[in-house]
Amino acid sequence: MTQVSKRYIKEETLNKILDIFISSFVKIKDKKTAQGFFDEFLTPTEKIMLAKRIVCFYLLFKNISIRDSANILKLSTSTIAKYSMFIKKSVYIKRFLIKYLQKRTSKDC
Repeated sequence: MTQVSKRYIKEETLNKILDIFISSFVKIKDKKTAQGFFDEFLTPTEKIMLAKRIVCFYLLFKNISIRDSANILKLSTSTIAKYSMFIKKSVYIKRFLIKYLQKRTSKDC
């Protein structure tokens, strides 16, 4: 489980931190650089967690059942159901999936 300090950060400071965080990813333009960056930036557990989350959204977007998605990703059906609720309410996740992942087939997993 991830750990975040409980110490208070001013909202203005937090917004600057998040801006630098997002801007860092936006600057990555190719797969090789992204691979190297994430290999060094994230722990193996963090990479797996984030990758499973993205693929979960992808499988749900492709109308793969909750049970099949759970089996593929080795996640609980309740976790998949939670992500299913996220995707139903999302705007940006759906746009991302449509723009970047729609052409992939669910057999890619």
